[in-house]
Amino acid sequence: MSDDQARALEIGGHPTHVQREHRLANVGWVVLGLFVLAGLVGFLGAGPWSNRTTGAEGDVVRVEHQRVSHYEAEDVLTIHVAEEAIDGDTLDLELTGDWLRGTDLSAVFPEPDAQRVVPGGAVLEFAVERPGDVAIVLSFRPQKLGDLELTAAAGGSTVTVDQFILP
Repeated sequence: MSDDQARALEIGGHPTHVQREHRLANVGWVVLGLFVLAGLVGFLGAGPWSNRTTGAEGDVVRVEHQRVSHYEAEDVLTIHVAEEAIDGDTLDLELTGDWLRGTDLSAVFPEPDAQRVVPGGAVLEFAVERPGDVAIVLSFRPQKLGDLELTAAAGGSTVTVDQFILP
């Protein structure tokens, strides 16, 4: 095939169409870049933005959790309870909200000595052997998509946590 024949086969693009195509491709690259950046920062799961502590240092109850979690993915939530919420040698931690119904709670560490059902949730009772603050770790797998709310109460103090579950 000669050069003249090859040039004869070239199909020229309409300048307006080519310009629109390039613009659309650039928009696609920007959207893809923003999606990757959102994932890295934590808007789509674990990351700096997703790590959150609800309640301030020094509060009776405070919760460390991820703002965003994923359906059926193993995750943890840590509840810190100050020493003043302990009555004698017992800590009663009340958990209520749709978070309990929307997750599969696979482990609680330390294990509670007793559990009681209350309207909308449960009370976990822990024996405390040494004075000091207590950290309770809940290991779970989300079973519902969307926003889940958990309220943790101990010693007359309450904190409410919101967690968004993605597919």
